[in-house]
Amino acid sequence: MLSTTSTASSCCKRAFAGYFTELQLTTLVLTAIEGLTDSRAKVSLAAAQLMSAVMKERGKDLIKVEEIVEGIFERLKSQLEPSTKEEVVRAMCSLAGTNTRTVVPMLLNKPLPWDRTNLVLWKVFGTQQETTLSVLRMLIGILENNQPKQESKEMAFQPVAVTCALCEMLSGSQCQEAVQEFYPRLLLAVLSHLYWVIEQNAPQKMVVYSREGVQGSKNKPFDPTSCALEAVKLVFLAAAYEKVVVYASQHRCWDLLSSPKFYHIGIMDLASPLPLLPRNPWPPVSHRSGIVLNCEPYILHRFLNHVRNLLYSLDDRRKMLARTFYVQLLWHRSVAQTLGHDFLGNLIKWLKEPNLIMKEVGLRGISNLALHPGQSETLKSLVPFLRRFLKDEVRVTVQAVKSLRNIIYHGRGEDTKVVFCSISKQLRPLINDERDQVRISATSALGHMLHRVDKFKPGPLIRKEIFTFLVPLLLSIQDNNAEVIKACGGALTEWTNVIGWSSLTQMFRHTTLSDHIQVLEETCKYLVGTGKKQLIGELLTQNFIFLKSSQPFLRASAVTVIGLITKRLNMSNLHKDDVATLRNALLSVRNDPSEPIQSLANIVLKRMSVNTKSKPGLTSTLSRLSTNLLKVSCIKDRTKKKRLFKVSKQEEDNDSNQKKKGWSWVEDNLSLLSTWHQRRVKNTPLKTGSLYETPKIEKTQEEVLSFQKPAFLDSEIFRSGSRAFPAV
Repeated sequence: MLSTTSTASSCCKRAFAGYFTELQLTTLVLTAIEGLTDSRAKVSLAAAQLMSAVMKERGKDLIKVEEIVEGIFERLKSQLEPSTKEEVVRAMCSLAGTNTRTVVPMLLNKPLPWDRTNLVLWKVFGTQQETTLSVLRMLIGILENNQPKQESKEMAFQPVAVTCALCEMLSGSQCQEAVQEFYPRLLLAVLSHLYWVIEQNAPQKMVVYSREGVQGSKNKPFDPTSCALEAVKLVFLAAAYEKVVVYASQHRCWDLLSSPKFYHIGIMDLASPLPLLPRNPWPPVSHRSGIVLNCEPYILHRFLNHVRNLLYSLDDRRKMLARTFYVQLLWHRSVAQTLGHDFLGNLIKWLKEPNLIMKEVGLRGISNLALHPGQSETLKSLVPFLRRFLKDEVRVTVQAVKSLRNIIYHGRGEDTKVVFCSISKQLRPLINDERDQVRISATSALGHMLHRVDKFKPGPLIRKEIFTFLVPLLLSIQDNNAEVIKACGGALTEWTNVIGWSSLTQMFRHTTLSDHIQVLEETCKYLVGTGKKQLIGELLTQNFIFLKSSQPFLRASAVTVIGLITKRLNMSNLHKDDVATLRNALLSVRNDPSEPIQSLANIVLKRMSVNTKSKPGLTSTLSRLSTNLLKVSCIKDRTKKKRLFKVSKQEEDNDSNQKKKGWSWVEDNLSLLSTWHQRRVKNTPLKTGSLYETPKIEKTQEEVLSFQKPAFLDSEIFRSGSRAFPAV
């Protein structure tokens, strides 16, 4: 009965209000406001209901709105009955919906932090659909038009108040539909405001907003930055993207967004999608749930339509925000294939700008474009241009590595192998870069590239180029950084697949910080066990180069590798020149500024001295002849010393030809020697008479000539016993 009476009364009041002029309506509302504080509860409630009905039906016809707002605001601060107060708040919500341009600025201009009365009003603005839409539209406009003068050192007050209002409006559950209608425009406006706030460097003790604690706990204060961040979170929650908030919290996005230096990184991470990586990637990538992955394609196109107009904005903050979102949107195929957009042209323009952030953003865009079919050939032609960024600032270098990684990993043609070789010279030094981010990124990227190159069955030349990455990886795997070791293990796993060292694959795949040195020892043991002396020599030569590195870690790591290899070698079978080369290389670091490196070098040198034996001398002409004859023959000489370092192909060919000619020379002259000796014995006359007499034997000229000693007996081989064989 009471409900029916109340409904009838409300209908009568709305009908009654329809017959009043604007002035009469305004007078009626002002009179009702006076009645709100009547000591009689029923009268007070009736006044509130009358005012609410008028504002709901004809609120747009009211005049003196400012006076009405101030009157209501003052009455709300007094002790009203709960039912009366609820009706007054509802009336104010209707008035804000019909007179937004008057009501909203008046409330925003109230001193911060707001009291409970103001907070209650903003909260109720998010409960009625029409009012919520109207108020949000105005608040977004204020944020978008916030262009304070650069010479002004004071923070603009109104934009900060807008985020406080949003924190209250969006904290309820009834605003979801309205927020989704303005999404992503609302999000971009709040993120742009956040960037502006952190550039102002507002003191953290400046409290602009306070939220009541739960169950009697203390209120939580917010400064301008934390208030803006809270507004960003509430926009996601109100738009039903809870996963984005969880992801951002897990990946420290809020911390990045709070720093002017790392804000753009926070935006990239916030929008980051799930990267397309091979199965069982290393290092393992945690599940990503950024904006691009969670939004439906039509929402992503809304983003694209909003940011495309700001790509070349005169406002650097908006330009950076727009470009960062723009490149992350390119991850999604439906966006990357949108007609009428010169995506690649824009990216190349940004790469040519001097600003490092723009270079990083442009490279991220190329990295995302490379994921899609049809882009491979176009992007491969950019590789020479992209190589220059591998020597840039750390963030730019990392993005350049990722771009090249994606171009190669998603390449579909046989020329993918050639593209890899074209960047290997620039990529190899990054495996041992001093900067952790670069080192990890380059090592991980190498693994992805090798995984792809292996699919095209690389030939000897490409495999030779790939082999040069072994030493840098063996040095880097000695690091104490777990991420570096994991990346090295993954890259070495793919390296063994390409080279064919399958027995080491499982060991590398499961390398951890606890066993990485043991893995290094087993690798050196396997290397020496292959018996490929030329290969061992090449790897040692690479290590010699690192002994001159400016990084103590690399010098120490190189000495360690040299020590592990020489430990397995039979030093007595090495040529004296090779032993001298090894010794000289280690002696070069005996006076290293780092004492641990000096100690390592001394240990290796001492071990080499113990293992090195003196070589036997050549004592007779016959032994020298034997040695030289064996040298040109195919018979194995057990005293021959093994050469450690690689001989050039030209030298191998010359040596082979010389052996063939030398063997022919030996055969011819041995035959001549035998004939001469036989004739000499046969024709020597018996000596008679005195021991001091020489018998006279008459010979023809032909006989004399035929019995002459062969000329080769006067050659260098018999005179000096030289190891060098006479020239043929």
